[in-house]
Amino acid sequence: MVPNAPASYTPAHLTQHIFTLRSAIEGERKLVSVLFCDIADSTQMATKLGADATHVLLNRFFELALGEVHRFEGTINQFLGDGFMALFGAPLAYEDHARRALLTALAVRQRLLEAAVQEADLGQVRVRMGVNTGMVVVGKIGDNLRMDYTAVGDTTNLAARLQQSAQPDTILLSPATQRAASAFFHFRGLGRHVFKGIAEPLEVYELVKARAQHEVGGTAAPFGIGSPLVGREAEQSALMASLKSLHEGRGGIVLLIGEPGVGKSRMLAEVRNSSNAVGIRWLEGRSLSFGRNLSYWPFLEILRQCFRIDETDTEAQAWRKLECHCTELFGERAEEHIPYLGTVLSLEMSPERQQRVKHLDSIALGRQVFVSMRRLLERLADRQPLLVLMEDWHWVDHSSVGLCEHLLPLASGCAVAFWFATRPEPVEPIGRVRAAASKREEPAPVKEIVVAALAGEQSTLLLDNLVGVAHIPEELRARILRKTEGNPFFMEEVIRALIAEGVLIQDLHNGTRRLTSSVETLVLPDTVHAVILARIDRLEEGVKGVLTLASVIGRSFFLRILQAINQASENLARDLGQLEQAELIRVRRQLPELEYIFKHGLVQEAAYDSIVTERRRGIHRSVAKAIEVLFSERLDEFTSMLAYHYSRSEDWERAQQYLLRAGDLAGRMAADTEALEHYRQAIVARERAMGTEWPPLQRATLYRQMGEALFRIGQLPQALAFLNDALRHLGHPYPKSRRRLRMELARRLLRQLVPVLVPPLSKVQVNRRRTNAEVARELCRTVTANEQLQISTAAFAQQRHLRYPGPCGRV
Repeated sequence: MVPNAPASYTPAHLTQHIFTLRSAIEGERKLVSVLFCDIADSTQMATKLGADATHVLLNRFFELALGEVHRFEGTINQFLGDGFMALFGAPLAYEDHARRALLTALAVRQRLLEAAVQEADLGQVRVRMGVNTGMVVVGKIGDNLRMDYTAVGDTTNLAARLQQSAQPDTILLSPATQRAASAFFHFRGLGRHVFKGIAEPLEVYELVKARAQHEVGGTAAPFGIGSPLVGREAEQSALMASLKSLHEGRGGIVLLIGEPGVGKSRMLAEVRNSSNAVGIRWLEGRSLSFGRNLSYWPFLEILRQCFRIDETDTEAQAWRKLECHCTELFGERAEEHIPYLGTVLSLEMSPERQQRVKHLDSIALGRQVFVSMRRLLERLADRQPLLVLMEDWHWVDHSSVGLCEHLLPLASGCAVAFWFATRPEPVEPIGRVRAAASKREEPAPVKEIVVAALAGEQSTLLLDNLVGVAHIPEELRARILRKTEGNPFFMEEVIRALIAEGVLIQDLHNGTRRLTSSVETLVLPDTVHAVILARIDRLEEGVKGVLTLASVIGRSFFLRILQAINQASENLARDLGQLEQAELIRVRRQLPELEYIFKHGLVQEAAYDSIVTERRRGIHRSVAKAIEVLFSERLDEFTSMLAYHYSRSEDWERAQQYLLRAGDLAGRMAADTEALEHYRQAIVARERAMGTEWPPLQRATLYRQMGEALFRIGQLPQALAFLNDALRHLGHPYPKSRRRLRMELARRLLRQLVPVLVPPLSKVQVNRRRTNAEVARELCRTVTANEQLQISTAAFAQQRHLRYPGPCGRV
């Protein structure tokens, strides 16, 4: 019986490895080298020898060839009549997969020559081979009766075309393979060839022999390249001037705007580590790429820093820290602010504090949050100059923008500076900051710093710093400068890629770097995304797996969460060390809990994009479950994040649960834009999980909440439409005539007054379940309140301020 495993021609240790790698089973994109080999003139040979002798000869050939493939830890995944296809770099990832493929090709040819001395028939076997290096999708094919590990894509097709074009006893390879292994072999250029299915003629090389050890001269250097900050003197001077003003008690606003990779974060790090930053308190909030619906997320990070609340703290510990620091800052008036700061932190309030806020609607609660945040920054600035740094502002949520607009006036009256690091697009977040800063009668000083690409001389200096003392042709320098267009991060990644591929190697004797192949044969990546992907695909399997897992968690990630979702955690410390050495991640902070961050957001995006969809869904689900377990006592803080991960995992039932919860929490904090988006996504999740049929009461309740949120942000026609839909789903039509409308208003006013005047009746109502009609009347109260804006401002005000104290919440 054939087992559910890669075919029996795969050695046991590789079979086991494929079984233990989920990515190998589910499929992934990898950088590999593919070897095709077949016997030249096999038809004539079979006619001459006969069927039985040919069968024996083929078996002996395959036995010899498999031994060499497996010796260099390749995988034979297809037999093709009189030939085979072998894969190097998957499922076991090797940085030198191209070298292994070419060593195998030479070894197969040599082994046949040696065996022919003892076995005459093998002397008739003349092979032709083709090798190509590039991206493929690798994984299992087949069903439960048969499973093969294979690779598909243009890379595989070109390797097959090269093999078909080869002459007997020759090995042809593509430019990609030649570049990757040029330090270790001698090649012969055969000019450009046209291949079926390939748009442009392609340079083809013949493998001649391996280089002698003394010819290799060195190996790929480590990734430890670096450079002082180049070409940013004016930008740094402006940031330093802002720090100087802050030391003198004057605040300000700095807008640091630039495309990805131009060096915004590097500049901020340099300034923060300078002597000018000593004595200034830095509070940093970072928006998340998926965080436009995570209410107040940057300020949540700021409050955690301010009150030293750790990810490992329980809810009770978080409350104690908040109370302790607020008492120190506000003294006897601490209780005026603790409930509202706790609301931003999504902490569950005690009954005593709930009494303080229960009569506030979400608009009033939002105002109190704004006031408390402003008082907090004022008190902190009284103690020492304060700098609020907002990183990745282009991803910010709407509520944080609104809160920031409220806080910016502090920059004109206190020792508070606000710095925003952002991309030019989208324009709205930074545009609202500009507008808010210019509105005031005494506007705070605003400095806008546009970080452009490096100029020609600056780019040349950076390139010289990165490669050090190197003998690089001017033509290659010019190509790198043209390709990277003054983007420092792109340039760094190109140099790292050349080093990793063995194209730029370091001499062991004098430490200088030199080029190992001709400039004409080099193909530089077209985008920074492409060069990052190539670097990621050269990582070992385990190291790459850790990187992709981390990319799903987010731009920054705690070791604890990564440990929870990583099945091979015994090597995690080693793998993270290799990622640090490769300069793909760095430690963000070590205390109170070890946290890492991707060196650049583009690295995280590239790693995330490399994961096949099905695998990505599974990781999102694992991250969500890990958060539920690790932060079970503080889930309210993570509802939006859990909603995001469950939505991406397409676990629609759990996604709907957290989306509704996140919407309620956002509404409670007056983050109505985020609340609406959560509710809209909850409707989508509900319909994907359970279809379009909803219990009328459940749909009506959700529509009511959306209507009220729309009302609070001033979108009255849309609010009225949702509330009318809610009534329609309950079967209680909205009163259209003015007479019935007035009767309904009077009934609602009477119903609100009676429980206040006769408290026992209120208690009776609290203890019985509300009927559909009661819910409809409550909905109607809100609808009529909205419509009264067009009828009577006085009636609307009366309706809004007389609130029924009975039970409320989700029905």
